[in-house]
Amino acid sequence: MSNNMLTELPMAIGRLSRVRTINFSNNQISKAYKFVLNKIPHLTRLDLSNNNLKTIESYVFSDTSHLQELDLSHNQIIKDFSSSLSEVRSLKHANISNNELEKLEWSEVPDSLTELIVRNNKIGRMSETRPSLNVKVLDLQNNQLNIFSALTFQQL
Repeated sequence: MSNNMLTELPMAIGRLSRVRTINFSNNQISKAYKFVLNKIPHLTRLDLSNNNLKTIESYVFSDTSHLQELDLSHNQIIKDFSSSLSEVRSLKHANISNNELEKLEWSEVPDSLTELIVRNNKIGRMSETRPSLNVKVLDLQNNQLNIFSALTFQQL
């Protein structure tokens, strides 16, 4: 479904209950709806890169319990969306690069996450990490970080 002119996730994908990978990259999607994604219980990889997403609501991924890889790169996501990730207990890789994010809240990042790519955003501040984090790869290139606590990366 990549490289089309879709403006939203089609309701019909909810009928694909056995699908594990969905690629909706390079479309014009501006909103992701929970009621579409929650009908795909075995989804492990979701690619929504290169779309027009501006916000990700906190409940969108709450029923995607098997999701391991999420690509939201090259959108226009502005507000902190990390709370939408907190429900995805199986998430291992997240690419949110090339957006407009201004902050990163570690308290909302799932413990399962091992790779987080947030380069080319506008992140100016980050909260302190928590002991339960398992992040092995953290890419913060080309952000606007200027001051952070010595405790910010203590647990990584």
